Amino acid sequence: MVLCSRVMGEPDVPGMLDLLTQQVNQTVHRRRRHRRDAGEDDYNIEILLGVDDSVVRFHGKEHVQNYLLTLMNIVNEIYHDESLGVHINVVLVRMIMLGYAKSISLIERGNPSRSLENVCRWAFVQQKGDTDHAEHHDHAIFLTRQGFGPTGMQGKAPQD
Repeated sequence: MVLCSRVMGEPDVPGMLDLLTQQVNQTVHRRRRHRRDAGEDDYNIEILLGVDDSVVRFHGKEHVQNYLLTLMNIVNEIYHDESLGVHINVVLVRMIMLGYAKSISLIERGNPSRSLENVCRWAFVQQKGDTDHAEHHDHAIFLTRQGFGPTGMQGKAPQD
C-alpha cells in the first residue's frame, strides 16, 4: 500500500498524523459539502483509492470492488475508535481501477523511489481543481500487489 498526500513531497512519516489532522481541519473549515456534511464534532477525510491491475486480477473483476469497499469500511471503523477523542469519517469519494498498461507504467520493479514518485504524480493529476467538486480528495491511497522494492518498503511515503 502506498500513501500520498494531496500535496506532493510534503509528508514525512513521523509528521503524517499532524499533516492528516491539518488537512482534515482545513477541509472542515474551508468547505462544507451538503452531501457529506459532517456533524459539529465530526471530521471527514475524503479519499481517492487507486488500484492497479495486479489487485484486480488477484481478487477478480467481479469481487474486487466489494473487497475494496470492505477494506475502506474497516479503515473507517478504526477511525471511529473512541480513544482518538474525535469522530473521523473516512469517506471514499473516488475509486479508480487501472488497466494493465497504466499499472506497469506507474510501478517500476526495483525502483521504489521512482514508483512512489509516479504514483504520487498520478494521484496529483487526478485531483479535481474545484474544492467543491464531489470527487475532490484530501488523501490518496494506491494499492498494488506488485513488488517494487526491497521488503519493508510497503506503506512508505515520500520524505524530504
